Amino acid sequence: MPVQHGFIPLDFLLPMNDPLQYLSGKFPYSPASILATVRGSRYFAIMLKDGRIGVSATLGARLEADPLLIKVIDLSREDHRIYQLAFINANINSSSGYSASGDIFEMVDFSKSSLTAMVGYFPPLVRKFRDAGYNLKVFDLHHPYEDADPLEEFDQTIASAGTIIISATTLINNSLNKILSLSGKDATRFLLGPSTPLVNEFQAEYGFRHLFGMIFKSYEFGVLDQIGKGEGTQKFGTFGKKVML
Repeated sequence: MPVQHGFIPLDFLLPMNDPLQYLSGKFPYSPASILATVRGSRYFAIMLKDGRIGVSATLGARLEADPLLIKVIDLSREDHRIYQLAFINANINSSSGYSASGDIFEMVDFSKSSLTAMVGYFPPLVRKFRDAGYNLKVFDLHHPYEDADPLEEFDQTIASAGTIIISATTLINNSLNKILSLSGKDATRFLLGPSTPLVNEFQAEYGFRHLFGMIFKSYEFGVLDQIGKGEGTQKFGTFGKKVML
């Protein structure tokens, strides 16, 4: 399947509108408020001048533009989308306001769902579902995991799933709104991953039961150090905390 600059040219990825544009209107990109940035092979991070940190996955995209020299964010560019999402997450990063902290599998009872669909492959979470014997179908647009389900089944699975776990990376490739439009009206939806924008209005606007993301202490340079080394969540996540909104 051909890929250009990290985008997946599949029909079901064509959105009706752009949720990242909605968030960008609330948190306009401002390089003047940024203290430091780091571009890793798997994640990008921003530290604001007040020490708050936000991250975004990169999906293997080429981060060509200098995030400190951007005057106007162009959401048609994938590198700009990554910078904007990290900037949003830095602005909303806080140590308070969350109902609970911990892993989604420990905080949600998935046993009552006849079918759970996962968009974006989270290896530790997939293992927990498999070990528990829950009915799970998982799709990943960027990595050919052997036990992922075929993309030909995507539309039907999303439409019939009682529970849908969606990676926040769908904000980067602009597939989130289309996925939500495919889901059944009674489906329970969760957004997951360190790229998740923990915004109450966003949660309500797009019908998520809960948002699961990550927060960091101010001026935690260990996060930037690990991301700069090309590390993923298992490494830089030790400097943060998983939270639920």
